[in-house]
Amino acid sequence: MPASQPQTIALVDPYNDLGAEASLKTYDEEFALPACTAANGCFEQVNQNGEKGKLPFPSSVAERHDAESLCEDPSAPESEREAACYAVEEADGWSLEMSLDIEMAHAICQNCHVVLVEADNSERASLEAAEETAARSRGEGGAGAGEVSDSWGGREPAFDSEAFNHPGVVVTAASGDCGYLGWRAFVEECALGVNYPASSPHVVSVGGTSLTMTGEGGQAWGSESVWGGSGGGCSENFLAQAWQREVGDWSAVGCGTGSQSKRAANDVTADADPYTGVAVYDSVPYLAPGEWPRNGKAPGWTLVEMGGKPQIAGFKFQAQTAPPR
Repeated sequence: MPASQPQTIALVDPYNDLGAEASLKTYDEEFALPACTAANGCFEQVNQNGEKGKLPFPSSVAERHDAESLCEDPSAPESEREAACYAVEEADGWSLEMSLDIEMAHAICQNCHVVLVEADNSERASLEAAEETAARSRGEGGAGAGEVSDSWGGREPAFDSEAFNHPGVVVTAASGDCGYLGWRAFVEECALGVNYPASSPHVVSVGGTSLTMTGEGGQAWGSESVWGGSGGGCSENFLAQAWQREVGDWSAVGCGTGSQSKRAANDVTADADPYTGVAVYDSVPYLAPGEWPRNGKAPGWTLVEMGGKPQIAGFKFQAQTAPPR
């Protein structure tokens, strides 16, 4: 769907996706979408400081190949091997996330300018630097986005970061796929509690559902229910916004009552179940929902979970309501 006026959507993710634009091209051709390229000004890829020419690891095929070779070299020092293996695994894993973000953003808002802002790594300091760049105006060296999507998160901090406080900019954040209050903490990357920055009072927190389509070609909405893997719950550290507390059945949410109520996540939801998820094309192969990439396999299509991602609910909301910037 085109927005009434062209807008800029910024996507914040760590590491560099070498095949981001090529994967988007394949996706657009498959679904007969208008081309979105760097050449026609639709797609842009910058680092956490807003620079186009100094992208994070892997900045080139050669750099990734060197790291992979070091990872597999038994004669290399163990610390160097581990660091190389970690960098390759992280970059490959985030590649699919970036393809999901880019392709859904373009599919939903086909005349929007899509800017991928790549953090140096998955550390919070790097991601927050990228966040600031995403929301900063073009004149100040930023992406100039009216909407910012965050498909990452972690343990809630004691204090909210100003990196997400940008009045006039819609910032969406994924609630994650660790379940209510992180009940899936037995999974290595999960922690108990709500996901941050989704729990920040400054963002639109996006949870996940299971969506069933019906009708000819599966084009009609059938039913929708809460996905068990969706993150969500009551913040431990942040107070509920006034508009949350004023909802008629607020007391039934379970996050307290009155001015000391805690922030409740989520604000909106969208399809996130890996078995009802979206088709994504990526240069890094995935064998099945939830599996990690395997070396030696060809690039291709996969059905992936949205993981409480903002793309569907967030961008539909943004494209219809946010002012162009």
